[in-house]
Amino acid sequence: MEIVTYRNHNLKAALEAKPIDIVKQAFLGVNLVIGFVNEINTKLGDDYLTAFKKNLEHETKNIEVDFAIYDLEELTKELTFVKKNQRLQKLIVKLIHKYMKPARDDHNEQGEYELLLLEWLKAYLLWRYYRTKSIIDILGREKGIKFWKEEIAVRLADYTLETSEERPPIKEVAEGWMKAGVKNKENSLMNFTVVVFDDYRTLVKFDICGVHEALKYLNDPELTYLSYCFVGDVEDERTTKVRRRRRTHSLHLNGFCDEFFWDNEVYPDAKQPPLDFMRKLGKEDAGKIIKEYQGKV
Repeated sequence: MEIVTYRNHNLKAALEAKPIDIVKQAFLGVNLVIGFVNEINTKLGDDYLTAFKKNLEHETKNIEVDFAIYDLEELTKELTFVKKNQRLQKLIVKLIHKYMKPARDDHNEQGEYELLLLEWLKAYLLWRYYRTKSIIDILGREKGIKFWKEEIAVRLADYTLETSEERPPIKEVAEGWMKAGVKNKENSLMNFTVVVFDDYRTLVKFDICGVHEALKYLNDPELTYLSYCFVGDVEDERTTKVRRRRRTHSLHLNGFCDEFFWDNEVYPDAKQPPLDFMRKLGKEDAGKIIKEYQGKV
């Protein structure tokens, strides 16, 4: 067993990114959910679209964007629902531009530029939050959450599974997180611990994560979890691929997040490491933990 903790959380962490990349993701992601809701109930689909636009209008009422920099017709030509609604297109772009602004006048707004990682994550995640919240707005919290969990999140997860290939083996997962921990020592929003049990089982425990940090100001941990991480959890539950992942805790709702990866051919339906073990990671000496749990997890 190997345990390495990386304490890299830095609110000044930055990256280079392009607004157009998130615009494309948001157009597709919103189009998918509008389509799913319409499949279930056309009237509900109309109400959902109205609620979604209302949320974005409130969030972006003072945001100005030069829409001419985007070829919106080209970007939406294959998106059945989004392409028919120019107002929706512009609201999505405004939401993303609320947090992704060029650092200097000589940066084209479609081009790559440097910005705070926290701001990028808000642009990356906030449209997803409102995509979920709009369901709750029209159905009420209890019915809306049930509908999101049982209908929409399942369809989103299945779409991802159908359009994605087998992911890297477990050994590469561990190596990738360790390399990121070293490379981003002073340029990350995360504090995390990597545990390598062997070549076929790895755990990554997050004590601080940018996904949680970016939207916690909304004071709605349940919906922020449902809008992003929960969809990944559903995907994990429904996958039949060799590489598996399971998360039993999230920073939105618990004190930490645990992502356990395993090779299902070597360890069929492997068990999650015990809670007492995970709680000690990043808090106690790694050597002491290994000595206590070696051969037990």
